[in-house]
Amino acid sequence: MNDRFKFRVWDNDFKKYRTGLGINNGLVCTYNDATCILEQCTGLKDKNGRLIYEGDIVNIFCCRYPYGYLGRTKGNVYWSNPDAEFRIKVSLEEEYNLYGIEIEVIGNIHENADLLENEE
Repeated sequence: MNDRFKFRVWDNDFKKYRTGLGINNGLVCTYNDATCILEQCTGLKDKNGRLIYEGDIVNIFCCRYPYGYLGRTKGNVYWSNPDAEFRIKVSLEEEYNLYGIEIEVIGNIHENADLLENEE
């Protein structure tokens, strides 16, 4: 969990992740703070050893879950204030705890939002 307090910043003006930014008194110091989104690392890695951040789109692989068996599906990693934990949102009605399941980062919500579209 040494990576738990790493962050990345998405800049909506330039449509890319920024590097070399600082955090001062809890605020991201950028050229235009109003257009940047701060995303925290979960401290966990996916099945390929890649760090998982808020905003990542992930594949959830077959696993047993308290409510049954999940097949392979996609979801978006986010922080849930009521639960005080990172979760994976699959749909409006379906979400999962991030811990104890096998996942793979396949993109992020800024550059790859189309990955979350339903596969028919």
